[in-house]
Order: sequence, then structure tokens, then C-alpha cells
Amino acid sequence: RQRQMCIRDRNRTHERANELKEDEEEMIAQMEAAEKRQEINILLSDAKLLAIKRQYLDAKEKYDDILSKESGNQRAKDGLASIQINLDQISKQEAEEEARNKARAEVLQKVEVILDDGSDLFAGGQYKEAIEKYKEGLLLDPLNNELKSSIRNSLQALDRHEQYRIAK
Repeated sequence: RQRQMCIRDRNRTHERANELKEDEEEMIAQMEAAEKRQEINILLSDAKLLAIKRQYLDAKEKYDDILSKESGNQRAKDGLASIQINLDQISKQEAEEEARNKARAEVLQKVEVILDDGSDLFAGGQYKEAIEKYKEGLLLDPLNNELKSSIRNSLQALDRHEQYRIAK
């Protein structure tokens, strides 16, 4: 009988030890889950702050990190969607700026050709033709001071030429 009591006590002790081990494992799992939640909340806060500062690529990294830890995190998904809208707008603006710069470069190149042609006409004494050529350039680039100056110089040369012709 005493032996049975010892076996029963030992079984209870093992059961209690198993219960304590299970409780400990549950507490560890809860602590790990709480740490993970805290880490995710910190990452969310960091990502939001970076997005506010318009540091979209850094914010995107944070949101991606969150989703690698918790793939269903809706706040991270929403944050990424918002950032993507901003990144798309920036890409669109950059593309438009590049197109404007390319168009401007093409205009400047055409104006350079016109200036060269006008200079050749001017050098050949064809002042009226030079003026017309420079005016072509002003149609492309109305604010170009070099074209305006060339027209002014051509008008002055034409005037001098006319005065010389009359004086003969």
C-alpha cells in the first residue's frame, strides 16, 4: 500500500511537472508574441514617420519587413498602397520632367542650327534673310536673347548698308 502511495505521489509529481512545463511554454509563447507585436508596432510607427517625411523607399522597406513577419498585417498593406501611390506620382512627374527637358533640348538644338544659318547669311551680307531666319528661331523660342540680339545686329547692319547705299 505504501508503494502504491509512492507511485501515486510520483505520478502526481510528474503530472504537476508536466503542467508547470506546459504553463512555462505557454508563457514563453505569450511573451514572444508580445515582443513580436511590439516590434511590429515600432516598425509601423517608423514606417509612418518615414512616409510623412517623404522617405518613401525607406518606409517601404519597413512595411515589407512587417509583412515578412506578419503577412496579413492590414496596416502595413495599407501603408504600402499609400506609398505606392506617391511613388507612382513621383515617377510620373519625373517622366514628365524628362520629356520637357528632352523637348527643350530639341528646341535649343534647332535654335542653334537657325543661329548658325542666320550667322552665315549675316556674314554674306544677306541681312534681310538673316533677320527672317532669326525670326524663325523666335517662333520656337520666343525668349531667346541671342536670337533677339542677332536680329538687332542684323537690323543695324541693314540700316548701315542702306545708308551707305544712299550715300553713294
